[in-house]
Amino acid sequence: MEQTSNNQDLGKQLALGQLSSLSAAETIQLLIPEFEQELKSNVLPFWLKLAPNPDHGGFHGAVQSNGEPYPAAPRWSLTVARLLWTFSAAYRHYKDLEYLQIATRAYEDLEHTFWDAEHKGFVWSVTYEGQFMEVNKQIYLQGFAIYGYSEYFRATENVEALERAKEIYALIERHGMDSNNGGYIEWLTQDWNSQPDEPVNYIGSSTPKSQNTHLHLLEAYTNLLRVWPDENLRAKTIALAHILLDKIYDERTKHLKLFTDNLWNEEGDKISYGHEIEFAWLVSEAADVLQDEEISQSAGKVALEIANTTLSAGLTEDGSIAPESHRKEVLATSNREGWAQAEGILGFLNAHQRTGDVQYLTAAHRVWEFTKNRVINKQDVGGWYFFLASDGEPIDTPAIHQFACPYHNGRAMMEGIERLSQFAQS
Repeated sequence: MEQTSNNQDLGKQLALGQLSSLSAAETIQLLIPEFEQELKSNVLPFWLKLAPNPDHGGFHGAVQSNGEPYPAAPRWSLTVARLLWTFSAAYRHYKDLEYLQIATRAYEDLEHTFWDAEHKGFVWSVTYEGQFMEVNKQIYLQGFAIYGYSEYFRATENVEALERAKEIYALIERHGMDSNNGGYIEWLTQDWNSQPDEPVNYIGSSTPKSQNTHLHLLEAYTNLLRVWPDENLRAKTIALAHILLDKIYDERTKHLKLFTDNLWNEEGDKISYGHEIEFAWLVSEAADVLQDEEISQSAGKVALEIANTTLSAGLTEDGSIAPESHRKEVLATSNREGWAQAEGILGFLNAHQRTGDVQYLTAAHRVWEFTKNRVINKQDVGGWYFFLASDGEPIDTPAIHQFACPYHNGRAMMEGIERLSQFAQS
Protein backbone atom coordinates (compact mmCIF):
# COMPACT_ATOMS: atom_id res chain seq x y z
CA MET A 1 0.00 0.00 0.00
CA GLU A 2 2.84 2.38 0.79
CA GLN A 3 4.31 1.88 -2.73
CA THR A 4 0.92 2.62 -4.34
CA SER A 5 0.45 5.73 -2.23
CA ASN A 6 3.90 7.01 -3.16
CA ASN A 7 3.21 6.49 -6.87
CA GLN A 8 -0.12 8.30 -6.57
CA ASP A 9 1.60 11.25 -4.91
CA LEU A 10 4.18 11.36 -7.67
CA GLY A 11 1.40 11.21 -10.25
CA LYS A 12 -0.21 14.27 -8.69
CA GLN A 13 3.05 16.16 -8.98
CA LEU A 14 3.27 15.24 -12.65
CA ALA A 15 -0.28 16.43 -13.23
CA LEU A 16 0.81 19.81 -11.92
CA GLY A 17 3.73 19.86 -14.32
CA GLN A 18 6.28 19.72 -11.52
CA LEU A 19 8.69 17.27 -13.10
CA SER A 20 11.72 19.35 -12.16
CA SER A 21 10.80 19.13 -8.48
CA LEU A 22 11.17 15.35 -8.44
CA SER A 23 14.40 13.90 -7.12
CA ALA A 24 16.35 11.46 -9.26
CA ALA A 25 15.25 8.60 -7.01
CA GLU A 26 11.59 9.60 -7.33
CA THR A 27 11.85 9.85 -11.11
CA ILE A 28 13.46 6.44 -11.36
CA GLN A 29 10.87 4.95 -9.00
CA LEU A 30 8.15 6.26 -11.29
CA LEU A 31 9.62 5.41 -14.69
CA ILE A 32 10.70 1.77 -14.28
CA PRO A 33 7.19 0.32 -13.79
CA GLU A 34 5.72 2.66 -16.41
CA PHE A 35 8.27 1.52 -19.00
CA GLU A 36 7.70 -2.13 -18.19
CA GLN A 37 3.93 -1.70 -18.33
CA GLU A 38 4.16 -0.02 -21.73
CA LEU A 39 6.51 -2.67 -23.11
CA LYS A 40 4.62 -5.74 -21.93
CA SER A 41 1.05 -4.46 -22.19
CA ASN A 42 1.19 -2.41 -25.40
CA VAL A 43 4.34 -2.40 -27.56
CA LEU A 44 5.00 -6.13 -27.74
CA PRO A 45 1.33 -7.30 -27.71
CA PHE A 46 0.54 -4.90 -30.57
CA TRP A 47 3.08 -6.63 -32.82
CA LEU A 48 2.27 -10.09 -31.56
CA LYS A 49 -1.35 -9.58 -32.56
CA LEU A 50 -1.17 -7.60 -35.80
CA ALA A 51 2.10 -8.42 -37.52
CA PRO A 52 2.00 -12.19 -38.31
CA ASN A 53 0.54 -13.06 -41.71
CA PRO A 54 -1.41 -16.35 -41.43
CA ASP A 55 -2.13 -16.56 -45.18
CA HIS A 56 1.32 -16.18 -46.72
CA GLY A 57 3.66 -16.71 -43.78
CA GLY A 58 6.02 -14.20 -42.24
CA PHE A 59 4.51 -10.81 -41.55
CA HIS A 60 2.12 -8.35 -43.14
CA GLY A 61 3.75 -5.59 -45.14
CA ALA A 62 1.11 -3.07 -44.11
CA VAL A 63 -1.81 -2.93 -41.68
CA GLN A 64 -4.45 -0.21 -41.63
CA SER A 65 -4.98 2.04 -38.63
CA ASN A 66 -8.08 -0.01 -37.74
CA GLY A 67 -6.00 -3.19 -37.51
CA GLU A 68 -7.06 -4.67 -40.86
CA PRO A 69 -4.19 -5.81 -43.13
CA TYR A 70 -3.67 -4.62 -46.67
CA PRO A 71 -3.73 -8.07 -48.30
CA ALA A 72 -1.62 -7.22 -51.37
CA ALA A 73 0.95 -4.95 -49.67
CA PRO A 74 4.63 -5.68 -50.39
CA ARG A 75 6.58 -7.20 -47.54
CA TRP A 76 9.72 -5.54 -46.21
CA SER A 77 12.91 -7.16 -44.98
CA LEU A 78 13.76 -4.13 -42.84
CA THR A 79 10.61 -4.61 -40.78
CA VAL A 80 11.38 -8.30 -40.32
CA ALA A 81 15.01 -7.66 -39.31
CA ARG A 82 13.82 -5.17 -36.70
CA LEU A 83 11.19 -7.63 -35.45
CA LEU A 84 13.95 -10.22 -35.14
CA TRP A 85 16.04 -7.89 -32.99
CA THR A 86 13.14 -6.72 -30.82
CA PHE A 87 11.64 -10.09 -29.96
CA SER A 88 15.05 -11.72 -29.55
CA ALA A 89 15.95 -9.00 -27.04
CA ALA A 90 12.57 -9.35 -25.33
CA TYR A 91 13.03 -13.12 -25.03
CA ARG A 92 16.55 -12.64 -23.70
CA HIS A 93 15.20 -10.32 -21.01
CA TYR A 94 11.98 -12.11 -20.04
CA LYS A 95 12.22 -15.73 -21.33
CA ASP A 96 8.62 -15.56 -22.55
CA LEU A 97 8.13 -18.30 -25.16
CA GLU A 98 5.64 -16.15 -27.06
CA TYR A 99 8.46 -13.68 -27.73
CA LEU A 100 10.72 -16.51 -28.86
CA GLN A 101 8.07 -17.73 -31.31
CA ILE A 102 7.91 -14.33 -33.03
CA ALA A 103 11.71 -14.02 -33.08
CA THR A 104 12.00 -17.45 -34.69
CA ARG A 105 9.26 -16.60 -37.17
CA ALA A 106 11.23 -13.49 -38.17
CA TYR A 107 14.47 -15.46 -38.42
CA GLU A 108 12.86 -18.04 -40.69
CA ASP A 109 11.13 -15.37 -42.78
CA LEU A 110 14.42 -13.62 -43.48
CA GLU A 111 16.07 -16.91 -44.37
CA HIS A 112 13.34 -18.28 -46.62
CA THR A 113 11.81 -15.13 -48.11
CA PHE A 114 14.41 -12.36 -48.30
CA TRP A 115 17.77 -14.11 -48.57
CA ASP A 116 19.20 -13.94 -52.10
CA ALA A 117 20.59 -17.46 -52.47
CA GLU A 118 22.24 -16.72 -55.82
CA HIS A 119 23.99 -13.44 -55.04
CA LYS A 120 23.89 -13.51 -51.23
CA GLY A 121 22.65 -10.78 -48.94
CA PHE A 122 19.08 -9.62 -48.37
CA VAL A 123 16.76 -7.97 -50.87
CA TRP A 124 14.71 -4.96 -49.78
CA SER A 125 11.19 -6.14 -50.62
CA VAL A 126 9.06 -8.97 -51.96
CA THR A 127 5.46 -9.20 -53.15
CA TYR A 128 2.84 -10.31 -50.70
CA GLU A 129 3.30 -13.80 -52.16
CA GLY A 130 7.05 -13.72 -51.59
CA GLN A 131 8.46 -12.93 -55.04
CA PHE A 132 11.49 -10.61 -55.16
CA MET A 133 10.71 -6.93 -55.94
CA GLU A 134 13.41 -4.43 -54.97
CA VAL A 135 16.65 -6.38 -55.16
CA ASN A 136 19.42 -3.77 -54.86
CA LYS A 137 21.63 -4.40 -51.86
CA GLN A 138 21.11 -1.58 -49.37
CA ILE A 139 24.02 -1.54 -46.91
CA TYR A 140 21.69 -0.06 -44.29
CA LEU A 141 19.48 -3.15 -44.51
CA GLN A 142 22.38 -5.59 -44.33
CA GLY A 143 23.43 -3.84 -41.12
CA PHE A 144 20.01 -4.35 -39.59
CA ALA A 145 20.17 -8.02 -40.54
CA ILE A 146 23.42 -8.34 -38.59
CA TYR A 147 21.78 -6.55 -35.68
CA GLY A 148 18.86 -8.96 -35.66
CA TYR A 149 20.83 -12.15 -36.26
CA SER A 150 23.43 -11.35 -33.59
CA GLU A 151 20.67 -10.62 -31.07
CA TYR A 152 18.91 -13.87 -31.97
CA PHE A 153 22.18 -15.66 -31.23
CA ARG A 154 22.47 -13.84 -27.90
CA ALA A 155 18.99 -15.03 -27.01
CA THR A 156 19.08 -18.60 -28.36
CA GLU A 157 22.72 -19.57 -29.07
CA ASN A 158 21.61 -20.58 -32.56
CA VAL A 159 24.99 -21.05 -34.25
CA GLU A 160 23.55 -20.82 -37.76
CA ALA A 161 22.29 -17.33 -36.97
CA LEU A 162 25.76 -16.27 -35.84
CA GLU A 163 27.31 -17.72 -38.99
CA ARG A 164 24.82 -15.81 -41.14
CA ALA A 165 25.68 -12.58 -39.30
CA LYS A 166 29.38 -13.21 -40.00
CA GLU A 167 28.61 -13.86 -43.67
CA ILE A 168 26.72 -10.58 -44.04
CA TYR A 169 29.55 -8.72 -42.31
CA ALA A 170 32.04 -10.20 -44.81
CA LEU A 171 29.82 -9.16 -47.74
CA ILE A 172 29.61 -5.58 -46.47
CA GLU A 173 33.37 -5.37 -45.99
CA ARG A 174 34.11 -6.96 -49.36
CA HIS A 175 31.70 -4.90 -51.43
CA GLY A 176 30.40 -1.91 -49.48
CA MET A 177 33.52 -0.31 -48.07
CA ASP A 178 34.97 2.82 -49.69
CA SER A 179 38.64 1.87 -49.69
CA ASN A 180 39.73 5.29 -50.94
CA ASN A 181 37.91 7.63 -48.59
CA GLY A 182 36.79 5.40 -45.75
CA GLY A 183 33.30 4.53 -44.64
CA TYR A 184 30.63 2.73 -46.63
CA ILE A 185 28.62 3.45 -49.74
CA GLU A 186 24.83 3.33 -49.60
CA TRP A 187 23.79 0.64 -52.07
CA LEU A 188 24.90 -1.78 -54.77
CA THR A 189 23.22 -3.77 -57.50
CA GLN A 190 21.81 -7.19 -56.72
CA ASP A 191 25.10 -8.89 -57.62
CA TRP A 192 27.13 -6.46 -55.44
CA ASN A 193 29.32 -5.48 -58.39
CA SER A 194 28.35 -1.88 -59.08
CA GLN A 195 26.07 0.95 -58.08
CA PRO A 196 22.59 1.09 -59.65
CA ASP A 197 22.07 3.23 -62.75
CA GLU A 198 19.55 5.33 -60.81
CA PRO A 199 20.96 5.36 -57.29
CA VAL A 200 18.31 6.04 -54.67
CA ASN A 201 18.68 4.74 -51.15
CA TYR A 202 16.00 3.56 -48.74
CA ILE A 203 14.84 7.11 -47.89
CA GLY A 204 14.90 8.53 -51.39
CA SER A 205 18.27 10.28 -51.26
CA SER A 206 20.79 9.94 -54.07
CA THR A 207 23.81 11.06 -52.03
CA PRO A 208 26.73 8.60 -51.91
CA LYS A 209 26.85 8.42 -48.10
CA SER A 210 24.65 9.08 -45.08
CA GLN A 211 25.02 9.28 -41.33
CA ASN A 212 22.11 6.88 -40.91
CA THR A 213 23.76 4.00 -42.75
CA HIS A 214 27.00 4.49 -40.83
CA LEU A 215 25.28 4.83 -37.47
CA HIS A 216 23.28 1.64 -37.93
CA LEU A 217 26.32 -0.25 -39.15
CA LEU A 218 28.06 0.80 -35.94
CA GLU A 219 25.08 -0.45 -33.95
CA ALA A 220 25.20 -3.77 -35.83
CA TYR A 221 28.95 -4.28 -35.59
CA THR A 222 28.85 -3.45 -31.88
CA ASN A 223 26.21 -6.09 -31.24
CA LEU A 224 28.08 -8.66 -33.33
CA LEU A 225 31.27 -7.89 -31.43
CA ARG A 226 29.48 -8.81 -28.20
CA VAL A 227 29.09 -12.40 -29.39
CA TRP A 228 32.04 -12.69 -31.77
CA PRO A 229 35.13 -10.91 -30.39
CA ASP A 230 37.01 -11.08 -33.68
CA GLU A 231 40.02 -8.77 -33.92
CA ASN A 232 39.29 -7.76 -37.51
CA LEU A 233 35.69 -6.92 -36.61
CA ARG A 234 36.95 -4.90 -33.66
CA ALA A 235 39.33 -2.94 -35.91
CA LYS A 236 36.54 -2.27 -38.41
CA THR A 237 34.24 -1.10 -35.62
CA ILE A 238 36.88 1.28 -34.28
CA ALA A 239 37.41 2.68 -37.80
CA LEU A 240 33.67 3.11 -38.21
CA ALA A 241 33.41 4.90 -34.88
CA HIS A 242 36.14 7.30 -36.03
CA ILE A 243 34.23 8.01 -39.24
CA LEU A 244 31.12 8.89 -37.26
CA LEU A 245 32.93 10.99 -34.66
CA ASP A 246 35.43 12.72 -36.97
CA LYS A 247 33.71 12.92 -40.38
CA ILE A 248 29.97 12.85 -39.78
CA TYR A 249 29.81 14.81 -36.54
CA ASP A 250 30.55 18.46 -37.26
CA GLU A 251 32.51 19.91 -34.37
CA ARG A 252 31.86 23.42 -35.66
CA THR A 253 28.06 23.26 -35.70
CA LYS A 254 27.59 20.51 -33.05
CA HIS A 255 25.28 18.74 -35.52
CA LEU A 256 25.53 15.71 -37.76
CA LYS A 257 26.03 15.82 -41.49
CA LEU A 258 22.97 13.84 -42.52
CA PHE A 259 24.13 13.33 -46.12
CA THR A 260 27.57 13.69 -47.69
CA ASP A 261 29.47 13.12 -50.90
CA ASN A 262 32.22 10.53 -51.05
CA LEU A 263 34.72 13.01 -49.57
CA TRP A 264 32.49 13.73 -46.54
CA ASN A 265 31.40 17.16 -47.73
CA GLU A 266 27.89 17.87 -46.46
CA GLU A 267 25.04 17.87 -48.97
CA GLY A 268 21.99 19.80 -47.79
CA ASP A 269 21.49 21.68 -44.55
CA LYS A 270 18.92 19.64 -42.65
CA ILE A 271 19.09 18.70 -39.00
CA SER A 272 17.36 15.68 -37.47
CA TYR A 273 17.31 15.94 -33.67
CA GLY A 274 15.95 12.41 -33.42
CA HIS A 275 18.91 10.97 -35.28
CA GLU A 276 21.33 13.16 -33.36
CA ILE A 277 20.20 12.09 -29.89
CA GLU A 278 20.16 8.47 -31.12
CA PHE A 279 23.73 8.97 -32.36
CA ALA A 280 24.73 10.21 -28.91
CA TRP A 281 23.83 7.07 -27.03
CA LEU A 282 24.80 4.58 -29.75
CA VAL A 283 28.37 5.88 -30.02
CA SER A 284 28.56 5.73 -26.22
CA GLU A 285 27.39 2.12 -26.31
CA ALA A 286 30.00 1.26 -28.95
CA ALA A 287 32.72 2.86 -26.84
CA ASP A 288 31.66 0.76 -23.84
CA VAL A 289 31.89 -2.46 -25.86
CA LEU A 290 35.15 -1.53 -27.62
CA GLN A 291 36.97 -0.44 -24.46
CA ASP A 292 39.22 1.75 -26.59
CA GLU A 293 40.49 4.79 -24.67
CA GLU A 294 40.62 7.17 -27.63
CA ILE A 295 37.11 6.24 -28.79
CA SER A 296 35.79 6.47 -25.24
CA GLN A 297 37.10 10.00 -24.74
CA SER A 298 35.85 11.23 -28.11
CA ALA A 299 32.47 9.49 -27.81
CA GLY A 300 31.94 10.85 -24.30
CA LYS A 301 32.67 14.40 -25.43
CA VAL A 302 30.52 14.23 -28.56
CA ALA A 303 27.60 12.48 -26.84
CA LEU A 304 27.45 15.21 -24.22
CA GLU A 305 27.70 18.00 -26.80
CA ILE A 306 24.83 16.48 -28.77
CA ALA A 307 22.74 16.02 -25.63
CA ASN A 308 23.28 19.68 -24.78
CA THR A 309 22.41 20.81 -28.31
CA THR A 310 19.26 18.70 -28.25
CA LEU A 311 18.36 19.96 -24.79
CA SER A 312 18.74 23.61 -25.80
CA ALA A 313 17.40 23.54 -29.36
CA GLY A 314 15.73 20.20 -29.99
CA LEU A 315 13.49 19.78 -26.95
CA THR A 316 10.27 21.71 -27.54
CA GLU A 317 7.99 23.38 -25.02
CA ASP A 318 5.58 20.47 -25.10
CA GLY A 319 8.35 18.04 -24.17
CA SER A 320 8.77 16.44 -27.59
CA ILE A 321 11.90 16.01 -29.66
CA ALA A 322 11.65 18.65 -32.38
CA PRO A 323 10.94 17.79 -36.00
CA GLU A 324 13.45 18.12 -38.79
CA SER A 325 14.79 21.61 -39.38
CA HIS A 326 16.97 23.64 -41.70
CA ARG A 327 19.81 24.41 -39.35
CA LYS A 328 18.38 26.60 -36.56
CA GLU A 329 14.97 27.14 -38.14
CA VAL A 330 12.53 24.48 -37.03
CA LEU A 331 10.08 23.64 -39.77
CA ALA A 332 6.68 24.60 -38.39
CA THR A 333 4.89 22.30 -40.79
CA SER A 334 6.93 19.25 -39.89
CA ASN A 335 5.36 16.35 -38.07
CA ARG A 336 6.52 14.97 -34.76
CA GLU A 337 7.73 11.41 -35.16
CA GLY A 338 7.09 8.72 -32.59
CA TRP A 339 10.45 6.99 -33.08
CA ALA A 340 12.35 10.22 -32.30
CA GLN A 341 10.72 10.41 -28.88
CA ALA A 342 11.96 6.91 -28.08
CA GLU A 343 15.51 7.91 -29.00
CA GLY A 344 15.21 11.14 -27.02
CA ILE A 345 14.38 9.17 -23.89
CA LEU A 346 17.44 6.97 -24.31
CA GLY A 347 19.78 9.77 -25.35
CA PHE A 348 18.97 11.83 -22.28
CA LEU A 349 19.14 8.80 -19.98
CA ASN A 350 22.60 8.11 -21.40
CA ALA A 351 23.70 11.68 -20.67
CA HIS A 352 22.42 11.38 -17.09
CA GLN A 353 24.20 8.07 -16.66
CA ARG A 354 27.48 9.56 -17.91
CA THR A 355 27.34 12.76 -15.86
CA GLY A 356 24.93 12.29 -12.96
CA ASP A 357 23.32 15.59 -13.98
CA VAL A 358 19.63 15.47 -13.07
CA GLN A 359 18.66 17.89 -15.87
CA TYR A 360 19.11 15.08 -18.37
CA LEU A 361 16.96 12.70 -16.34
CA THR A 362 14.29 15.39 -16.17
CA ALA A 363 14.55 15.86 -19.94
CA ALA A 364 14.09 12.12 -20.50
CA HIS A 365 11.06 12.26 -18.23
CA ARG A 366 9.59 15.19 -20.17
CA VAL A 367 9.92 13.31 -23.45
CA TRP A 368 8.31 10.27 -21.85
CA GLU A 369 5.37 12.35 -20.61
CA PHE A 370 4.81 13.69 -24.12
CA THR A 371 5.07 10.16 -25.47
CA LYS A 372 2.68 8.77 -22.87
CA ASN A 373 0.11 11.49 -23.48
CA ARG A 374 0.40 11.92 -27.25
CA VAL A 375 2.34 9.19 -29.02
CA ILE A 376 0.89 6.05 -27.43
CA ASN A 377 -2.31 5.05 -29.19
CA LYS A 378 -4.87 4.47 -26.45
CA GLN A 379 -7.89 4.64 -28.74
CA ASP A 380 -7.83 2.03 -31.45
CA VAL A 381 -5.47 -0.87 -32.06
CA GLY A 382 -2.72 0.19 -29.65
CA GLY A 383 0.94 0.67 -30.46
CA TRP A 384 2.45 4.11 -31.08
CA TYR A 385 1.40 6.71 -33.62
CA PHE A 386 4.07 7.07 -36.29
CA PHE A 387 3.35 10.74 -37.07
CA LEU A 388 1.80 13.57 -35.08
CA ALA A 389 0.96 17.02 -36.39
CA SER A 390 2.87 20.02 -35.04
CA ASP A 391 0.09 20.53 -32.47
CA GLY A 392 0.56 16.98 -31.16
CA GLU A 393 -2.56 15.51 -32.72
CA PRO A 394 -2.13 12.06 -34.32
CA ILE A 395 -2.06 11.76 -38.10
CA ASP A 396 -3.91 8.79 -39.55
CA THR A 397 -1.31 6.52 -41.13
CA PRO A 398 -1.07 2.73 -41.42
CA ALA A 399 -0.43 1.04 -38.09
CA ILE A 400 2.23 -1.08 -39.77
CA HIS A 401 4.29 -0.13 -42.82
CA GLN A 402 7.86 -0.56 -43.98
CA PHE A 403 9.37 1.86 -41.43
CA ALA A 404 6.91 1.28 -38.58
CA CYS A 405 8.40 -1.29 -36.25
CA PRO A 406 8.86 -2.13 -32.54
CA TYR A 407 12.60 -1.51 -32.69
CA HIS A 408 12.68 2.10 -31.48
CA ASN A 409 9.96 1.98 -28.85
CA GLY A 410 10.62 -1.59 -27.72
CA ARG A 411 14.32 -0.85 -27.35
CA ALA A 412 13.67 2.41 -25.51
CA MET A 413 11.58 0.57 -22.94
CA MET A 414 13.96 -2.37 -22.49
CA GLU A 415 17.12 -0.27 -22.49
CA GLY A 416 15.43 2.35 -20.31
CA ILE A 417 14.45 -0.23 -17.69
CA GLU A 418 17.98 -1.61 -17.65
CA ARG A 419 19.62 1.78 -17.29
CA LEU A 420 17.15 3.06 -14.70
CA SER A 421 17.61 -0.14 -12.67
CA GLN A 422 21.36 0.48 -12.69
CA PHE A 423 20.74 4.03 -11.44
CA ALA A 424 18.53 2.70 -8.66
CA GLN A 425 21.23 0.28 -7.49
CA SER A 426 24.06 2.81 -7.56
